[in-house]
Amino acid sequence: MVPADQPANTVVAVLQKGYVIADRILRPALVTVAQG
Repeated sequence: MVPADQPANTVVAVLQKGYVIADRILRPALVTVAQG
């Protein structure tokens, strides 16, 4: 988590895109969230 101007637990940046095929998660997204 990073300190940011957004509310807590808000996605700030997407570091790696996630993939879904036929309603199954192949790879979850890797994100940075705001701390608060």
